[in-house]
Amino acid sequence: MSCQRTGFHAHIAPYGMWVYGDAYKLRGVTYFRICEIGWGPLRDHIHYTIHDWDHWFDERKTSQAQNSTMICSPFDCTYHGYEGVPL
Repeated sequence: MSCQRTGFHAHIAPYGMWVYGDAYKLRGVTYFRICEIGWGPLRDHIHYTIHDWDHWFDERKTSQAQNSTMICSPFDCTYHGYEGVPL
């Protein structure tokens, strides 16, 4: 497993929410360790757009004290590059 982006910022399209954390990739599957959730942008660049996910462990417990984990298959999210795209 390799870290694809420490400090990623993503928009979860189906919920209209924004998340922040670390992103890892293994065999085409993206694993997001999410530590912050908000209804508006949390940073000034976007690194991912999440369209769907296979599972979101501890979704309702996400915080700095307890990270949640989202698993996305290869076509469930769009990667906008390491530097991201300005909002």
